[in-house]
Amino acid sequence: MSRNVGVLRLVLPIAMIIFLWVTMRTTYAYSGESMTGFGFPLSWVAIDQSTSAAFKVALLPLLFDSVVYFFSVWVGLRLLRSKILMVKEKLMRGVSVTLWLCAILSLSASVLMLTPNVAMEMKSVDAYFGANAARAHALALGLQPFRN
Repeated sequence: MSRNVGVLRLVLPIAMIIFLWVTMRTTYAYSGESMTGFGFPLSWVAIDQSTSAAFKVALLPLLFDSVVYFFSVWVGLRLLRSKILMVKEKLMRGVSVTLWLCAILSLSASVLMLTPNVAMEMKSVDAYFGANAARAHALALGLQPFRN
């Protein structure tokens, strides 16, 4: 296996872990109502207060955010390529397996928590509030959207 593939095998699990654990919390407020959305650069999941579902998930922003995280990690690892290539193959294999396990566990937990009560949308979780809504942004750490 070439060392280029060794660098690439890190991108997807690192991007998935960062995507699920580090994001931006956006609070939308308009006419006395508020909503909290999670995602960076676009909010792709929100705690739904208007329907019986617990969460709204917007598929296009989810896909867009995933691509942004993937390419950000890919660029970061390309910049660190010379350092990564110096790591021994056995250690790199162990790091890769550990990252994949963490990514799979994080994704599984997130999907299991979202699945029972979710409403899917295509475009936006904040369509009800529109462009005139006041927004407050903050860094959100923890398995999203389950930590405030």
